[in-house]
Amino acid sequence: MEELDYTRLQHLYSSKGRKSLVPPHLLFKVYVLAMTEGIVSVRKIAEQCTKNIHYMWLLQGYPTPSHMYFIDSFNA
Repeated sequence: MEELDYTRLQHLYSSKGRKSLVPPHLLFKVYVLAMTEGIVSVRKIAEQCTKNIHYMWLLQGYPTPSHMYFIDSFNA
Protein backbone atom coordinates (compact mmCIF):
# COMPACT_ATOMS: atom_id res chain seq x y z
CA MET A 1 0.00 0.00 0.00
CA GLU A 2 3.01 2.24 0.38
CA GLU A 3 3.49 2.44 -3.37
CA LEU A 4 -0.08 3.45 -4.19
CA ASP A 5 -0.70 6.90 -5.63
CA TYR A 6 -3.07 8.70 -3.27
CA THR A 7 -3.45 11.91 -5.30
CA ARG A 8 -6.96 11.00 -6.46
CA LEU A 9 -7.91 10.32 -2.86
CA GLN A 10 -6.46 13.67 -1.79
CA HIS A 11 -8.57 15.50 -4.38
CA LEU A 12 -11.75 14.29 -2.64
CA TYR A 13 -10.87 16.45 0.36
CA SER A 14 -11.48 20.18 0.21
CA SER A 15 -8.59 22.50 0.95
CA LYS A 16 -11.13 24.85 2.52
CA GLY A 17 -12.59 24.31 5.93
CA ARG A 18 -11.20 22.32 8.76
CA LYS A 19 -8.00 20.34 8.41
CA SER A 20 -8.21 16.55 8.60
CA LEU A 21 -7.39 15.01 11.95
CA VAL A 22 -5.81 12.02 10.23
CA PRO A 23 -4.32 12.14 6.72
CA PRO A 24 -6.67 10.51 4.19
CA HIS A 25 -4.12 7.92 3.06
CA LEU A 26 -3.73 6.64 6.64
CA LEU A 27 -7.48 6.52 7.10
CA PHE A 28 -7.72 4.53 3.87
CA LYS A 29 -5.16 2.03 5.19
CA VAL A 30 -7.13 1.62 8.42
CA TYR A 31 -10.31 1.09 6.43
CA VAL A 32 -8.65 -1.52 4.18
CA LEU A 33 -7.32 -3.40 7.22
CA ALA A 34 -10.78 -3.42 8.73
CA MET A 35 -12.29 -4.74 5.51
CA THR A 36 -9.73 -7.56 5.33
CA GLU A 37 -10.73 -8.53 8.87
CA GLY A 38 -14.42 -8.46 7.98
CA ILE A 39 -15.16 -5.33 10.00
CA VAL A 40 -17.63 -3.06 8.23
CA SER A 41 -19.10 -1.07 11.13
CA VAL A 42 -17.48 2.35 11.54
CA ARG A 43 -18.05 2.10 15.28
CA LYS A 44 -16.13 -1.18 15.38
CA ILE A 45 -13.34 0.32 13.24
CA ALA A 46 -13.04 3.25 15.66
CA GLU A 47 -13.00 0.78 18.56
CA GLN A 48 -10.20 -1.22 16.91
CA CYS A 49 -8.18 2.00 16.62
CA THR A 50 -8.16 2.27 20.42
CA LYS A 51 -7.60 -1.40 21.25
CA ASN A 52 -5.71 -3.10 18.44
CA ILE A 53 -1.97 -2.45 18.06
CA HIS A 54 -2.11 -2.97 14.28
CA TYR A 55 -4.57 -0.12 13.86
CA MET A 56 -2.59 2.08 16.24
CA TRP A 57 0.55 1.41 14.20
CA LEU A 58 -1.24 2.40 11.00
CA LEU A 59 -2.36 5.69 12.58
CA GLN A 60 1.31 6.56 13.20
CA GLY A 61 0.61 8.51 16.39
CA TYR A 62 -2.33 10.48 15.06
CA PRO A 63 -5.31 10.69 17.42
CA THR A 64 -7.87 7.91 17.28
CA PRO A 65 -10.73 9.06 15.06
CA SER A 66 -14.30 8.72 16.28
CA HIS A 67 -16.86 6.75 14.31
CA MET A 68 -18.30 10.06 13.01
CA TYR A 69 -14.93 10.91 11.51
CA PHE A 70 -15.07 7.75 9.39
CA ILE A 71 -18.60 8.55 8.26
CA ASP A 72 -17.67 12.13 7.31
CA SER A 73 -14.49 11.04 5.54
CA PHE A 74 -16.10 8.38 3.39
CA ASN A 75 -19.08 10.54 2.45
CA ALA A 76 -16.85 13.36 1.17
